[in-house]
Amino acid sequence: MERETNLRATPFFIVGCGRSGTTLLKSILNAHPNVFVAPETFYFRSIKKRIKESTEPWNSVNFWWLRDAGITPALLRPFVQSRMEHGQNLDAVVFGAIMDLHASRNKNCLIGEKTPSHVKYVDQIRSIYPDAKFIQIYRDPRAVYSSFKKVDVGPRFISEIMKEWLVAAKVMRRRSDDKNYLTLKYEGLIERPEVNLKNICEFLELKWHDSIFSFHSRKEPGFAQEQKHHQNTQKPLFRTSINSWQNELKLREVGLIEWSVGSELEALGYDRAVQHKLTFPGLWMKSSEILGIIHRITVRYPRQRIKEAIASRRIARQNVL
Repeated sequence: MERETNLRATPFFIVGCGRSGTTLLKSILNAHPNVFVAPETFYFRSIKKRIKESTEPWNSVNFWWLRDAGITPALLRPFVQSRMEHGQNLDAVVFGAIMDLHASRNKNCLIGEKTPSHVKYVDQIRSIYPDAKFIQIYRDPRAVYSSFKKVDVGPRFISEIMKEWLVAAKVMRRRSDDKNYLTLKYEGLIERPEVNLKNICEFLELKWHDSIFSFHSRKEPGFAQEQKHHQNTQKPLFRTSINSWQNELKLREVGLIEWSVGSELEALGYDRAVQHKLTFPGLWMKSSEILGIIHRITVRYPRQRIKEAIASRRIARQNVL
């Protein structure tokens, strides 16, 4: 019994490049009766830099996606204070308190957290939870790019998306000998779900439960109204998502992706689709980088502010009711 308690005291983490299936995996695991994977905290990407070195850091944690998950400064305060009494560093205090609050609401569950960009912060998370387990899901970079093009969040141009994909791929390679770091191929999850999910349950030391195959029938969507780009996780697993990029991308786009990440792509078992050499690929990628910066400033940032305003109003109305 003590071993089970200790297991649940340390969360596990789902990470990877965006649009690689992290939300799908979260939805599947959340269908297990003894698992709760928390909504994205974005702690190390968005919250950490705003946390103040003060005696009341809980007041700095007031973001719409946390409020939407029922995490407010007032509710977080006792969990932060408990960790402050033990003299932990600020990240361990605040991020740990967020995870503690989730755990307090799901006492019989193994707690997980899914923020894709936390793949860049594995070492920092390990400094808080030395025995934490990670599941990194990866996907064909051409499919990742094609998926980003279909949604109204995140980057839109090859240069920025491939930089994110490469970072995640390199982290995965560095962790190849880490027994607490499991890598999962998105295509394998879709094509052989039972084999891969049983492997995950074994990795997390969970008993297998058939309910995970009913993840798409859940009553609650598991994501905010403003995150409609996750809505495909409310559908059964479908194989068309694997190779749809072949009909959706231009030959030049495929060629640029393979030019920029070709060695890593092949190392992960993916075949190249474009055999001929591109003309001026470096110039095309530089143009992609510049367009990405313009898009981030003129489209993505304003869109994020609008989403924040809409979500905040919705949450405020819900609290009044």
